[in-house]
Amino acid sequence: MKPILHLDVLLRQTDEGYEAHCLQFDLVEVAPSAEAAELAIKDVITAHVEYSLAHDNREYLFRSAPLEAWNAFFSSRPYKRLILDIHPEQTASPFPDTIDLQETLLEVV
Repeated sequence: MKPILHLDVLLRQTDEGYEAHCLQFDLVEVAPSAEAAELAIKDVITAHVEYSLAHDNREYLFRSAPLEAWNAFFSSRPYKRLILDIHPEQTASPFPDTIDLQETLLEVV
């Protein structure tokens, strides 16, 4: 069984639609629907990991989100869990082939 890299993604509704924020990489995507935000963040995470590995830039792969994003994540209710398969093509990877996204929707009050 291959190891799984768990990534926390805060998915919350905003005035512009839905914002998906990958907390370990501090990557953000905004889309009109929750589903579109999920797809967009998966694409940007995959591109980020593949680019970092292809350019031997592992030192900058992980960049944590600001504390307020983590606080929002931990104070929100669970939304759904997704699995993202990535296959870096240009270099051998010390990272797993599967990224497990724990997504959370922040309740809008």
